[in-house]
Amino acid sequence: MKQDDETIYIKVKDDLIRFATVLVGRDHAEDVVSVVMVRLLRKRSLASLDEPRAYLFRSVLNESRGLLRSAGARYRSEPGMTWAMNGVFVQPTRPVS
Repeated sequence: MKQDDETIYIKVKDDLIRFATVLVGRDHAEDVVSVVMVRLLRKRSLASLDEPRAYLFRSVLNESRGLLRSAGARYRSEPGMTWAMNGVFVQPTRPVS
């Protein structure tokens, strides 16, 4: 029996957010999942996928990598900024050597 998009999303949402939290931190996890869902649902239905759970996890991984890549590029282009573990840039209290 095929499930509708809402049912599939409700079943996998918490796991996707936990996965994204590991990848990009708590502050960005829900945003990553939301971006993935919006992009996917603009193109197709979750119910049309053979393995929607696997597809969503791969999409969250890819979106997280993109976020981290763009954050890394921003870090490299802004002098005096320090990369914090959760992907946030902080101004150091003393000069970075």
